[in-house]
Amino acid sequence: MGAHFKSTQPSGPELAQQMGLGKEEPDLDYEPQELRSMNYQTLKGTAFDFEPYSSRFTLPNAQPTDDLTQKLFAASELNRPEQAKFFASLTIDDWEQAGDWFLDRFGDVMKRLKEARQEKREAAKRFEDEVEHRHDAVSKKRKLTDDALSEMKTSGALVLQGTPRKGRSDA
Repeated sequence: MGAHFKSTQPSGPELAQQMGLGKEEPDLDYEPQELRSMNYQTLKGTAFDFEPYSSRFTLPNAQPTDDLTQKLFAASELNRPEQAKFFASLTIDDWEQAGDWFLDRFGDVMKRLKEARQEKREAAKRFEDEVEHRHDAVSKKRKLTDDALSEMKTSGALVLQGTPRKGRSDA
């Protein structure tokens, strides 16, 4: 008595159908008909990151003739979502140039930060020098005053040496 069990594992085609992996939809930049009618040289000359159906982002505060640097300065005035759209619309070459531009701007910021730090240290040094100068002046004046007071005590004691002391005969 042999029992035959049907496998609970679906076969390859059944599994593909269950997972929705039937016929794959191609992810093409151009419609198949348009692609067939294109000249190979035209297609070859197209940048690989060019998306023919994507809408190109236009900066509201820049001219179409502006270079990338001018466009980046214009984009810096936009809000974050608009900036994201602008950067998403850049080609890879423009993206790399934008990265270099950001590195230059960051370098400028770091240079200004370093200069400000140096100026702060120089100001602190000038302040410390002034404190030291004033301390030295006060110390000299105090020494002169102490010496003069000591001299006055000494000369006063000499003056009083020859005078008789008051006796205690009041009792």
